[in-house]
Amino acid sequence: MILVQIDQDGIYSVCIQDGSDFYQICHDGMNLLQLAVRDNQESLVRFLMAEEVDPNEIPSQTDYPINLAIKNKNLAIIQLLLQARANVLIKDHTGMTALDYAVESNDEMIQSIMQMASIEQQIEIATRGLYFSRRLPIICEEQFKRSVETHP
Repeated sequence: MILVQIDQDGIYSVCIQDGSDFYQICHDGMNLLQLAVRDNQESLVRFLMAEEVDPNEIPSQTDYPINLAIKNKNLAIIQLLLQARANVLIKDHTGMTALDYAVESNDEMIQSIMQMASIEQQIEIATRGLYFSRRLPIICEEQFKRSVETHP
């Protein structure tokens, strides 16, 4: 069982029992990963990625974590999700992909990262039937470091 409490200041209290289903709906119709991404809880996202939670497994009619991270313009969480094999080509319940949200964000760095991720995943699908390249986290990490240096 996973218990999540969010106080009026947005502080999370999370209790996770051994053998918990990380995909269960916790709050606002979302699973724990979606909540953590929506609320920019980077340490919780890191924990969930270490537990190998699939960023592409979501309740229907909700946002994919990668799309939430793009909406928040959170480059660190975007990088974590891409490293965890977030699929940027999949359409959400509104018919939009991560690249569509990146374009809407008007953030050139996010647009660039999503364009590269989209190309990498399309190539992987075409050549191997996979949806993720092992090079992408390295590319994204380099882009992220450059963005931090230029946008402190």
